[in-house]
Amino acid sequence: MSIDVNSKYTAELETSLGKIVIELFTDTSPITVNNFVNLSNRGYYNNLSFFNFCDSTRSCFILFIFDRTIVDVGHRV
Repeated sequence: MSIDVNSKYTAELETSLGKIVIELFTDTSPITVNNFVNLSNRGYYNNLSFFNFCDSTRSCFILFIFDRTIVDVGHRV
């Protein structure tokens, strides 16, 4: 493991509507955070798409598309 599990980590996503900052939880998911940090530092997630979906109740979620072969369709955030 290359991260310090006692440190705090965040991910910053630059979007056309501004920046999104996501807190990564090393206390509950240290292996996942380690993998995400390592891949991020190598540029794996650069220029990939993500989409924001909201239903009629305005309940929203973000779908991250990490497969570089998927065609970019839908509403880009």
